[in-house]
Amino acid sequence: MERPADSRSQPSLDEIVTRSAAAIADQIKRAAALAKSEMDLQIDVAAALKKFAGDAKVTLKGHYNVTIATGRPDSVYGSVIVEYKEPGNLSPNKDAANNKKVIEQLKKRFYDMRREGLYEPAARARP
Repeated sequence: MERPADSRSQPSLDEIVTRSAAAIADQIKRAAALAKSEMDLQIDVAAALKKFAGDAKVTLKGHYNVTIATGRPDSVYGSVIVEYKEPGNLSPNKDAANNKKVIEQLKKRFYDMRREGLYEPAARARP
């Protein structure tokens, strides 16, 4: 089936994401290298995501430092939680103590969101 004439010039969302992913990752790495605090990093990442959303023509509504049950995630975009850590605090080693702490923190945030009805995990694909 052919694409309608007016959509041929418009890339699909998948194409936009694929084309943008490396650039966004580079922006986040640069922001992390220059950031002096979690807030510096949060502001720069939010700006990169806002630009991406504009380019992709999608609505990306962020909520920042909102209370969910027993915690306050740094940023929430729909059912995506972003926790920022002081630059240099995390390690490439997934088993490092600080990494384990943030993983547990994120698990608790998702549990709290689900308990409050703010998040419903997607159905798992069956083989």
